[in-house]
Amino acid sequence: MNGPLWLLAPFLAVGAACLLFWAGLRAERARWWPLQRAARVAVERAGDGTRGTGGGDDPHALARRLSEVVSGLQAYRRHTAAEVANLRAALDGLEEGVVLLDGYGSVMLANAAARKIWGALVPTVRGPQEIELFGQADVDRALSDVRRDGRPRVLETAHGDPPRIYEVRIRPLARGDAVAPALLAVTRDMTEIRAVERMRREFVANASHELRTPLTAIQGYADTLREGLLDEDTRRRYLERIAASADAMARIVDDMLTLARVESFETPLRRTRLDLAEVAADAAETFRPLFAERGLRFSANLAPAPAFADADQLQHVAANLLSNAARYTPPGGSVHLRTEVREADGRRWAALIVEDTGIGIPPEHRTRIFERFYRVDRGRSREAGGTGLGLAIVKHIVARHEGRVWVEGREGPGSRFVVLLPAEPQPSEGET
Repeated sequence: MNGPLWLLAPFLAVGAACLLFWAGLRAERARWWPLQRAARVAVERAGDGTRGTGGGDDPHALARRLSEVVSGLQAYRRHTAAEVANLRAALDGLEEGVVLLDGYGSVMLANAAARKIWGALVPTVRGPQEIELFGQADVDRALSDVRRDGRPRVLETAHGDPPRIYEVRIRPLARGDAVAPALLAVTRDMTEIRAVERMRREFVANASHELRTPLTAIQGYADTLREGLLDEDTRRRYLERIAASADAMARIVDDMLTLARVESFETPLRRTRLDLAEVAADAAETFRPLFAERGLRFSANLAPAPAFADADQLQHVAANLLSNAARYTPPGGSVHLRTEVREADGRRWAALIVEDTGIGIPPEHRTRIFERFYRVDRGRSREAGGTGLGLAIVKHIVARHEGRVWVEGREGPGSRFVVLLPAEPQPSEGET
């Protein structure tokens, strides 16, 4: 399904199930009534010996007929009860809360999810169309409105402590002989969906802002060059700045694509048994020239650290952490890389630690530093050439490995980034 149709699929399924349940109850009553009437007539005839209009009714035959009717009635009730029990079990398995009310305001059905969300669900009928059920003013008002005019309602409401966002769909069923139509109310938890939508909006806004800065620079320098009134040195300097801005845009786009692949699981993990020290050593050799160029002292202490991980993905982790250290450590500072084995929560972990003597991260920012485009100092980060996505990429790769990553302070200036990765596969995980 495309667009919003996938959001409606659970509600359509729930509605169909509840209609079947409601129709089943009506059908049961419709089919049960003739059996009850026949049984009643048979009992009357067997009890007083009267004869029917056909004449010659034998009391023994009537008794046998009564026994057959009673047996059929009992079998049918058992079959119907089993069907109703199966349907109730199916509805209790749904994540959506389902409530079915008859035309008199009585709750005919409330599945487990509905009771968990709304509690006891004891209706209070205030009048022919007014009813209070959910203990939530806007939802009860919509419920009464549907009883009054028979038109479906859809609303979102915040409920619970802490509050969660729920979408409630209320639609009428058949009225029958009641004062109001029967009602079906389906509640769906939309908290995570709305959070993802909010994150997407923020991502688009932040990405647009990050791309606008180098793009504005390119446009400004290009307009100046177009006028053709510059000497050769100035022209060359402007062209270099255009190239630098274009490189910055390319880095942002590359990191956005990498993050999108990681978040969408487009790139499958190819986990094998490896030594994290070897992965770190490869990354260290790649970054040694950059550290030397920026006047930084670099050291490494790479002890064997067995891990069960994707080597290519871990290269991204190590590269982003070392790049981050190089970018925010001033000349004359130092960067230290090490690997080791740690024990935590009854498991063995391979640890990758990157320490620097850079500008550091204040404690109040450490829990958010792994968010996309989050910057402690936007101006300084942009000057250093960061995209604001490197640490977000690290977080998502580590999460896919069921590992942990955090940043902590250290004695003196700087920061310490710690990554823990499982040393062994879980029993449910297969090796590739």
